[in-house]
Amino acid sequence: MKINPDSLNMILSIIGPIGTLLTVVLVFLTLKEMEKQRRESYKPVIVIPQFDLKAKGRVHDKVFTFYSLYRGAIFEEVQIGDSNKPEKNVVFKGAHVILRNLGVGAAKNIVIEWKLDFDLIEAINRIKEFFYKNSVPIVLEVKKGELYVSEKFTPESSHPSTYTIEPQVKNIDYLLPQVVEPLGTHIQFPKIYEKLVCLLATIYENQQPEWLVPDLPLILKISYQDIGNKQYKNQFRLRMTRYLHLRQANKEVPDFFVVFEITQIH
Repeated sequence: MKINPDSLNMILSIIGPIGTLLTVVLVFLTLKEMEKQRRESYKPVIVIPQFDLKAKGRVHDKVFTFYSLYRGAIFEEVQIGDSNKPEKNVVFKGAHVILRNLGVGAAKNIVIEWKLDFDLIEAINRIKEFFYKNSVPIVLEVKKGELYVSEKFTPESSHPSTYTIEPQVKNIDYLLPQVVEPLGTHIQFPKIYEKLVCLLATIYENQQPEWLVPDLPLILKISYQDIGNKQYKNQFRLRMTRYLHLRQANKEVPDFFVVFEITQIH
């Protein structure tokens, strides 16, 4: 079969650009995969480990009240640090969550926002109802975007404490990977939330069997960037799931622990 030279030239002229196009596509896909691998090599991943809180309390006329929180450390996850050192639970003061970066790259320009995920007025009304029915001299009032709490056990303690209701925002410059910064960074709970948990601990310790304690879910929004300025957003829901009160013979007020369930919802 004789091939016409003009037809052969036409076929070659078509194949040439197609081959060039396929080469360009192959190079593009290769570069895209390399870019993906490069980003994965410094991608930060921020998480919140399991934790619990312990309420510090006192007793007034046989009524147990709780007034401050700190990390309980009975359900803390084990610290990951120097493998040559023995593993141990780490206890920090104050009511806070710990953010850890499980990724291989640093997170920067971190913005933290706390938001109450429940009807605050309804929760306060339920607490007020219990205190009223059980003659607990603690008065709650909401006005001008703040919660006022007065403990009237003694004249000296009658001055109200105030707690801001608005969502709270905190900025962090950076968070290094856990292999570099194993202790992570500490984010304080909103003061109003701390107070509500203490009030619920007071109710739980003095409650009637039919009175149910709400779980007070809390939303923690976290946005951050990697070193290549790519934006990430995480959202966690924290909910109280278990209450423990441990009585010791040498202590008048029992130890009260609150265990939290953490769910990533975004």
